[in-house]
Amino acid sequence: MSPRSLPESNQKLKHHDLSLLPEGEGLLAGVDEVGRGPLAGPVVASAVIVKNPSFSVRIDDSKKLTAKSRERAYKEIVKLCDVSTAWRFHEVIDRINIFKATLEAMEEAVTQLSLRPSLVIVDGMLQLRVPHPVKQIIQGDSRSLAIA
Repeated sequence: MSPRSLPESNQKLKHHDLSLLPEGEGLLAGVDEVGRGPLAGPVVASAVIVKNPSFSVRIDDSKKLTAKSRERAYKEIVKLCDVSTAWRFHEVIDRINIFKATLEAMEEAVTQLSLRPSLVIVDGMLQLRVPHPVKQIIQGDSRSLAIA
């Protein structure tokens, strides 16, 4: 993908996010997880508020990016966004189950953001208990810049 087309791919995701906020105002937090599929290891959730959407690299569902592209995206995300991450390790997963552990990690990630979102969007149909309005987005990591 040429550098010229990068902003276009991110613009579509950004446009989706802006359409969710009344008149484009407020802060939108995207939430997603990794680790629910494997049989071992932690589940990790991140919440992201895009403060500055001027990424110079492609931001997309991590499964659609190469390892090198994910590393470049990560560096820009931590520079241009408010990011919070939470983990639930196997001991907790074994005790409460992977689904509940995922919800806990996502909720913790949202509450640890340094900025307060006016809306939280979550990848999938998960019901989060956070002190903000929540909207579920099916395939959110392919549709939303904040979730991706």
